[in-house]
Amino acid sequence: MGPAPLPEIGFLDDWAARLRQAADRPAVGIMLRGSHARRAATEHSDVDVDVLVAADDERTGPAAPDCGAAGPARPGTDDTETRAAGPAYNGTPYAARRAYLAEFDGRLVHVSVAARDVRSWVNRLGQPADWAFGLPVTAPARLLWAAPEWRRRIDLPVLCQPADEPRLEELIATLGKVAGARWAGDPVGVRLAAADLARLCPSVLRLANPSVRVVSRRAALAAALDLPVAPPGYRDDMLLCLGLRPGGTAEVGAAAGRLVTGTVPLVRPYAGEIAAVGGSDLAAALVDGRLDRYLGQLTRALDRPAPASRDTSAVPVPRAGEWST
Repeated sequence: MGPAPLPEIGFLDDWAARLRQAADRPAVGIMLRGSHARRAATEHSDVDVDVLVAADDERTGPAAPDCGAAGPARPGTDDTETRAAGPAYNGTPYAARRAYLAEFDGRLVHVSVAARDVRSWVNRLGQPADWAFGLPVTAPARLLWAAPEWRRRIDLPVLCQPADEPRLEELIATLGKVAGARWAGDPVGVRLAAADLARLCPSVLRLANPSVRVVSRRAALAAALDLPVAPPGYRDDMLLCLGLRPGGTAEVGAAAGRLVTGTVPLVRPYAGEIAAVGGSDLAAALVDGRLDRYLGQLTRALDRPAPASRDTSAVPVPRAGEWST
C-alpha cells in the first residue's frame, strides 16, 4: 500500500472558507505554513494555518519585514511602523489558537490554527524564531485567501525571521547553571541546563560563521551542527548536551564546558557586537582575560567529583497508616 494522499487544494480551500466564517474578527488573510507549505509533508503532518485579522481601528496594513534583514528587530528600530500605510495602531493585540481534527480520505488530519491581528503577525516576523538555534529563517508560505485590499501586503512566498542576537551572557550564565547542578548532585538539572546551553551556542558562534538561513526546526539543527567555524569536537558535544547522543552526567557537564570555553576565543574578534548586546564590561572581559578566568572557575567545578545524587526515587512509599519521617 502506497502513502496516503495529502490534503490539497479542495481541502485547503474549504478550510480557508470555514476559518473566515469562524474568526472572532473579520479575517483579511489565510496563510498556509509549515511542512505543507514547504511541500515536505507526510500523511502524519499537521496542517498549519495562520488566520490574519484586522484591528477594528485599522484601515490599512503594515508591510512585512525584509528577508534581507541581518539581525533581530530592536525597540525603536523596527521600521514596520514607518512603512504602515495607515494611521497608528491603537487596538489591543489579538491572538488565539484553535485545533481541529478533520476527516480527509477516510482518516483524520490535525489542523492547527493560529489567529493574530496583522500588525502583531508582522511584528512577530521581525523577531527571531525560538526554534531556530539563533539562525535566520526563510520559510515558504502559501496564501490561501486574502481580502482584495490586503493581498498585495500579505501575499508572501516566504516568511522571514531574523537571526537572534549573540547571547553570550546567557551562554555563560547557563554554564553556571550546569556547574551548580553538578556541584549539587542534580543530574537532571545538569542535563536540562546543558540542553539550554547547546541551543544558545550557535547564536554566539554565528558571529564567526558564514550566514545560513533555515526553513524548519530539523534544518536548523542540521545547520547548527554543521557550522564550519566551531570548537574542536563541537558536533559531538552539541549532540551530547542536547540529549541526542548517550553519555553520563559528567560527560554532559564536560561537553557543556568545552562548548563555552571553545566558543569564547572564536568570538573574541567580535567584541564590538558583544558590547551592543551584553554591555561594554562583558566585551572588555572577553578581551582582557577576565571571562577566561571566570570560565576556569566554572569548569573546575565541573571537573570535581559530584556529591551523592539527591534522587529520592529509592525511598519507599509509606503504607497506609504509616508516617514517613
